[in-house]
Amino acid sequence: LSNDEIALIRESFDELLIAPDESAGIFYGALFEQDPKLRQLFVEDIENQGRKLINTLGVVVAQLDTLDAMVPVLHDLALRHVAYGVQPEDYQPVGEALAQMIAKTNTHQADPRCAAAWGKAYQHISDVMIEMAYAEDTARP
Repeated sequence: LSNDEIALIRESFDELLIAPDESAGIFYGALFEQDPKLRQLFVEDIENQGRKLINTLGVVVAQLDTLDAMVPVLHDLALRHVAYGVQPEDYQPVGEALAQMIAKTNTHQADPRCAAAWGKAYQHISDVMIEMAYAEDTARP
């Protein structure tokens, strides 16, 4: 990610922090609308899950300049997601829900560079997580 992309992501993240519960609600509403079967993966209270989502995004956003240093955190997160029943194909609707959340909570919504920066960051992170969690599965015919 370029410095400009990181700045756009950080600015837009700060905006969604103005109403984090509402932002998380937008995310999960979009996610479950796109793929209703994903709702069954969330046994915990969705409001509490939303707080975890925003906190995790905060950690990622804070470390965007050093994504490679986040590999151990991403590895742990990926393995936990496998334990919850997340499949590699579930990452796409998550990325789309993230994009919708950013678009609906942000003054940067009209800036295609902001959406592209989030997309690029999410694609990198999800690729790393999928590779870590499912490398053995993808090696099978």
